[in-house]
Amino acid sequence: MRRHPIWIILFTILIDTLGIGILGPILPQLLGNPIRRTTSSAKTRRSDRVTSCFGFLVAVYPIMQFFATPILGQLSDRYGRKPVLALSLAGTSLGYALFATGIVIRSIPLLFLARAFDGITGGNLSVAQASIADVTKPEDRTKNFGLIGAAFGVGFIVGPFLGGVLADPSLVSWFSASTPFWFAAMLAAANTTQVLLQFDETNAHMRHVPMHLLRGMANIARAYAMPELRTIFLTTFLFNMGFGFFISFFGLFLIHRFNSTKPGSAISSRGSAYARSSRRSSRPDGWRRDSLNRKS
Repeated sequence: MRRHPIWIILFTILIDTLGIGILGPILPQLLGNPIRRTTSSAKTRRSDRVTSCFGFLVAVYPIMQFFATPILGQLSDRYGRKPVLALSLAGTSLGYALFATGIVIRSIPLLFLARAFDGITGGNLSVAQASIADVTKPEDRTKNFGLIGAAFGVGFIVGPFLGGVLADPSLVSWFSASTPFWFAAMLAAANTTQVLLQFDETNAHMRHVPMHLLRGMANIARAYAMPELRTIFLTTFLFNMGFGFFISFFGLFLIHRFNSTKPGSAISSRGSAYARSSRRSSRPDGWRRDSLNRKS
């Protein structure tokens, strides 16, 4: 049975953000908790090392994604959205499995390799957005692109929750820090199968254009050269930088400042607010209806 491509695309975006959300409660626990068991002077030195390692491990994913996203977008223009989405999701599944393996064997280099590989194959947001644009009428694009933000929010709700629950051995004896990533790998594999079997190609105008490996850098330069859009792009950059910083380091802050053992719930609440605001902002009349309902 064929499904509307928008829902498959949104599930794809959800899988991408799920992996980011899962990291929220897991990575601070892996790298942050041992700090509390050291002496005072050693604690400070190790805290600095752990924070640096944590930052680099978080950063390697978006760095790879920055360079890979334009390339995947170009490949989808040339060969179609479906094969690129399927290939990137298969890579995401493998990336999650590698990360889980790195946790099991306690290999930090493998963790870095897994996040870099996942960043390369997980840079499919441009393909997802292009697929939605392919099948959406102009008057419905604001609403459907708002659903992308909602999918991000849901990922940041479910991801930290799953990360906290599936890594808690007090619930099930064989749960561990690697369990959420095995689960995410299976979800990504299922999504790959869904794309291959149920997703119809949306790109009706494939074209063989020259490939530009540094398209990301060129896009930034071109955006800066557009005075009428420069402020919007800068605002978007600053918002995403602040949001990414909060999502990435809030769990580590809770551990260091409050000795928290379950930072996932706090991160999930932030994702819930983000999902609701994204959904409402895509329907301007929704705010008006809510206001009228409260007045009545």
